Amino acid sequence: MAEELQKAYKGLFLHDEEALWATRNRRKFHSRWSQTAEQLGKRLEWHRLWEPAFQLYCHALQLEPAAEWACQGAMRSTLQLGRNGEAMAVYERFRRAFKVLFENSPSPETESLLRQVQTLVRPNDR
Repeated sequence: MAEELQKAYKGLFLHDEEALWATRNRRKFHSRWSQTAEQLGKRLEWHRLWEPAFQLYCHALQLEPAAEWACQGAMRSTLQLGRNGEAMAVYERFRRAFKVLFENSPSPETESLLRQVQTLVRPNDR
């Protein structure tokens, strides 16, 4: 199901179209996709399907680099997969995008995940 969701949504609907009907639908489709992806990611995590969850979260981050829910999910998944260096890389890409878009730092929840990762990452993994 995660693969199908990723195939079904490659980016913003009619991204070059500026007409009101297109912008409205673009936002609606993106919001629905994000909500569905977040719910599916959490369900995959609940079933301990870490790799498909990670792939889904990474797809979401490609489409929306500052999606904090996707960053958190990707970090949780990589922690479970034992790929702690990868979790650091996910966080760093997200942090840069988030800072550019929102001129702010990630939430305390995301920072807490970062601290968990940092305790597990060996210096040469960074």
